[in-house]
Amino acid sequence: MSEAVKVSVVILPCRHPQRIKESFSKQTLKDIEILEDCAENAVLKARGKYILFADRPCTAEPEALEKIYGFAEENDCEVTVASADYHDICKDRFIPERRFLNLSYFGGKSIILRGEGTRSIMNFTSPDAFNKLFRTDLVKESGVLKDGLFNAFFVYSMITSAERTGGQDEVLFHSLINFEDGEDEELPSPERFTGDFERLEGYLVKKGLVNDLSFSFLKCFSAEFAYLLRRSGDSGSAAGICRTVTASPLWLKYRDILENDLGGDENTVMLRSAPAVIKTYELCSVPHDFEAPVLAAGEPPEGEVLVSVVIPVYNVEKYIGDCVRSVLEQSLKDIEIICINDGSTDSTPDVLKGLAGEDKRVRVYSQKNSGVSAARNAGIRLAAGRYIYFLDSDDMISSDALKELSDQMERDSLDMLIFNYADCFSEDEDLESFVSNGRIFYRRNGIYPAKCSGAGLMAEMMKRNEYIPAIHGQIYRRSYLKDINASFIPGIIHEDNIFTFTALLSCRSCGYSEGRYYRRRYREDSIMTKRTSFRNCCGYFYSYVYCSELIGGKFSNVTKEINEVVLRLFDNAVMNQMRLPAEEKYFFYGLDRHLFVTYSDMVFRQAELRKKEIELKERNEEKRKLTEELRKETSAKAALDKKLSACEDTIRNLNSDLEELRKGLGVMTSERNALQNRLTATADEKVRLENRLKDMNLKREELDKRLNESNRKNAELNDRVKKIYAEKNEIYDKLQITYKEKSEINRKLQDTYEEKSEINRKLQDTYEEKSEINRKLQTAYEEKSEINRKLQTAYEEKSELNRKLKLTYEEKSERGRIIKDQKAQIRELRKQNKELQSTVRTQKAEIKNLSEKLSNKIIRKVKKLFKRR
Repeated sequence: MSEAVKVSVVILPCRHPQRIKESFSKQTLKDIEILEDCAENAVLKARGKYILFADRPCTAEPEALEKIYGFAEENDCEVTVASADYHDICKDRFIPERRFLNLSYFGGKSIILRGEGTRSIMNFTSPDAFNKLFRTDLVKESGVLKDGLFNAFFVYSMITSAERTGGQDEVLFHSLINFEDGEDEELPSPERFTGDFERLEGYLVKKGLVNDLSFSFLKCFSAEFAYLLRRSGDSGSAAGICRTVTASPLWLKYRDILENDLGGDENTVMLRSAPAVIKTYELCSVPHDFEAPVLAAGEPPEGEVLVSVVIPVYNVEKYIGDCVRSVLEQSLKDIEIICINDGSTDSTPDVLKGLAGEDKRVRVYSQKNSGVSAARNAGIRLAAGRYIYFLDSDDMISSDALKELSDQMERDSLDMLIFNYADCFSEDEDLESFVSNGRIFYRRNGIYPAKCSGAGLMAEMMKRNEYIPAIHGQIYRRSYLKDINASFIPGIIHEDNIFTFTALLSCRSCGYSEGRYYRRRYREDSIMTKRTSFRNCCGYFYSYVYCSELIGGKFSNVTKEINEVVLRLFDNAVMNQMRLPAEEKYFFYGLDRHLFVTYSDMVFRQAELRKKEIELKERNEEKRKLTEELRKETSAKAALDKKLSACEDTIRNLNSDLEELRKGLGVMTSERNALQNRLTATADEKVRLENRLKDMNLKREELDKRLNESNRKNAELNDRVKKIYAEKNEIYDKLQITYKEKSEINRKLQDTYEEKSEINRKLQDTYEEKSEINRKLQTAYEEKSEINRKLQTAYEEKSELNRKLKLTYEEKSERGRIIKDQKAQIRELRKQNKELQSTVRTQKAEIKNLSEKLSNKIIRKVKKLFKRR
């Protein structure tokens, strides 16, 4: 190697160092050295004018160092950044990635001087070092490697310190991903990521650059956070990243700037969504098993009552008295009221105890705050009534409600009864709009059968758009809820959708009542009046997934109306997603992996549909403009036709005048001839006739002039007529083009509707394939259970043999042959056990292959679908 080393390549500790070394050993630039050490030691050893740190598994094009070195020397750059991409080893394909170099931030300029582009200086490249060449003396003088190489801190401190930074927009390096052993891209831990940027911010403060570069710094911080979040393996990892970032001093210091000054950049929106991701993860991690509530007041009834009223209660000290008394004042007295105090922090528990003291039918239970679903589930377990009714703690029911509903349940032997729901009211005038909308929404106008199947009643209500899943409009037979193992899903809102959907689909004896027994109260800070949040999206989306799987597996012969109920949940999730504030847009990273994939796919399809909707609006706007132009051109054509008709009338009038002039000229010519004949008679007559002839000549000249003028005007009119006909033909041509464009727009609209139908059909196929895989998994688990049972039998037989071995020596001699046979049987059983274990492993491999094939099939279908779009 020459003594004048041009480039020192430092291979830092990472995966596959040998692969990196082999790649850089094949460079066409020969005056290089390759060092394998930590960054701080390597800098002290480096002899090259420039230094490159291979900080991740990567390879380089053979001429990479020669080109990047030549660029740096030619342009006198202290930092030179080359373009790079990803190399998928398994599939041997290259994946472009502009995050490694994007010169569009500087309008395509390849040289950036210090002080230029302060709002973009940290955004045009990633914080990776493998695709960057640094002047060695700049690195040594900065001293930023004394504690090791922290990517963002090192790379961006060098870029902001350099007098000249260059960008070589040619792919020279490849970051390796998806190795055959299953490894993927190495990502920093959340703590290393935040610590890296905290160091960088401290460096900028020390250099007095933080004010000038704060915009670029925060955009870069947001971009790298979004990069980590997108590549998080599961909801726990995503929540861990978000917890670490929101606990960082950077979040506390710059939160207001992120919200107010950085606009709607996608990466910034993802960073602002970090608290929502954490909350989503916590909601989805709510355990389904809770501690049993403790009896705080009242006594259980001695036997069965007719109706149990379950009321979940949380911080409603103003309203719980009215609610409970509306039940105590029922005309039906054979009831119990089960109030589940869900960890209230106001005086609600004292109010409940007072109510229990007033009437022995009131029982109060207390539990830790676990949500309304857990409270209702506890109420179902504690109920002693033949029927169960659920009531919200701030609402009321009319005095005859339970009497009339239980009578109809008894009379018609119903498992479930739906009534014509609610009247709405509020003490707050500001909520009058909610009340007015509720009075319309919660009133059914259709006529429904008094008894039918639950699925049939749901379908009939959907046909009239009057299906309301709220459980307050229903009463249930307790034994029926126990038979179908009905429960509410903890941790979500809009939980009524799943409970009602499941109960109706399973119900063979469902009734309907025209009575309006429920009184719904609208108040501030209730779920009904709060703004849309990620919890609404989670609730509707979870309900959509649960109900989709329910009709895809357990129930068959599902009608289009029932499918429409599920699709309405999907639509509600989409509509709520569109209304979310920016700081909650990406909450779905907190969902578990299965739900995340489904939801992100939904968001992607929503974006695609939104894009198509925008295209459709643009086409409609174009169609409207073309129609307006057509109308204007039609009006212009009518005006031209009118002008043409007027011109033709004028031409006819001029031709008529011309004919009269010609006739007058003929008469005058005859008179002139007569006068000339008479001139020969007498001289006096001749003089007189000559004078008259002069007059006639003058008139003739005047008539000739008028005739010439008429001919000129006639020629001009003919020219105008020709122009009008030409304009008319041009308008007809434009009209023809317009009609063709209109037909093309209508055809594209039809294609869009057909694509949407195809998407829905393929989604249904996917759910069916998933159900088949679940069935095969269940079969495999049953076979495994059978194998375990046989193993247990073998172990029991072995125990029995060991017991018999404790017999006396004489018995052992007499039974030696038997023991020998038993040992042979044990060996045979062990052999069978090994064979069964091999079978289990084979079946697991087959199941895994089936899952991978299904995943690949789904991916191929989605890719084909997107390509077709």
